[in-house]
Amino acid sequence: MNLEPGTLADWIGNVISFLGILVASFFTVRYYRKDNKKIWKLYKNS
Repeated sequence: MNLEPGTLADWIGNVISFLGILVASFFTVRYYRKDNKKIWKLYKNS
């Protein structure tokens, strides 16, 4: 593989961004599932 430094930097940036999105989504889903009952209570009360 013949990568220029700029291309490599862009690739690393993309990978870090992708991993950040994955981690954020994972924790959002976990938090949502954990507090699902509270959320349903809020919906029923409103």
